[in-house]
Amino acid sequence: MKKIKAILLSLVLMLSMAIYLPAACSSKPDNGGNQTQTGGGDNEGENNGDNKGENEGVQTPENPETPTPPENPELPENPNEVTLTAEYSVMSFNIRTDVDGGNKAWAYRGQYVIDHIKNYGADVVALQEVKRSQYVTIKAELSSKYQTVFYERDNASDPEGLAILFTYEFEVVEKSVFWLSETPETPSIGWDAQYHRICVNTLLRSCYGNYINVYNTHLEWAGTNARNNGLQLIVDRAKASLHPTVICGDFNADEHSNTYGVIKNDFNDTQKIAPETDSGFTAHDWGLFDPEWKNPIDFIFVSKDIGCSKFDILQDEISDGVYYSDHYAVTAKINYQYTLKYVK
Repeated sequence: MKKIKAILLSLVLMLSMAIYLPAACSSKPDNGGNQTQTGGGDNEGENNGDNKGENEGVQTPENPETPTPPENPELPENPNEVTLTAEYSVMSFNIRTDVDGGNKAWAYRGQYVIDHIKNYGADVVALQEVKRSQYVTIKAELSSKYQTVFYERDNASDPEGLAILFTYEFEVVEKSVFWLSETPETPSIGWDAQYHRICVNTLLRSCYGNYINVYNTHLEWAGTNARNNGLQLIVDRAKASLHPTVICGDFNADEHSNTYGVIKNDFNDTQKIAPETDSGFTAHDWGLFDPEWKNPIDFIFVSKDIGCSKFDILQDEISDGVYYSDHYAVTAKINYQYTLKYVK
């Protein structure tokens, strides 16, 4: 009986995958077949919102990393559909913008940061405090593993922005940027903020048929109203999503703040729901470890339909007390179920 079930299961998978899987899973793309997703425009990202949503195409590497298939499902009760479990690793990392000197300068630590991201190998990576010049290097160095979306927050000469990296298992369905302000569709500073603050949203579709909606942000550090209202704006938009959703970023506030209260009832903190979890500093200010920041201020929140098996704070140094950034990266191993339907 088990053998018969296994044969039937194989037939179900072959039928569903043959019909629904794009070329990214069934075969390696031709030269230039996939495009790196960016903020568009003449620059590496977008700095003013006038041209948002356009792509900048680049050639796909000859040998991109091959996606890992989802776990085998149980034999479905409905012969016209099959339920699968998607499992992904997510990283959120404030890489520290390029304003420091010495061994804190990007020229010194940039390659270490890139190797750190590559070696961990998350499926989705959300980066904060990314200047355009930093992004150019990151995109080039990691193009064999990741596609990218990048938006800039303002029109400075070397503007800071947010990047989302994702493996070649995915393609972009939708992507956008909005400002954390009273006028989110136009470049603007909101409430009592000192800087332009943005959120980047990317809806990804896996070549296995499932979706994941990713939000990446860096909330205001000084203005409480801007921080709270900005996060509320993100939560309201994310709640309207029809797909499993992840909200990543540097919140500049810990779990005891009013800011945390804005999101905790609608989305789950992966640090809290993971059976294997971690605690302590995520913002350490180059190893100074101010007691004010003894709890995480960098988070990965997920919608209620997503589980998390492990949360980790990558408390690593480059060497001899030199750090990758003034923040540690945080990571989560997430999972959720989805259904594929097929036709004969």
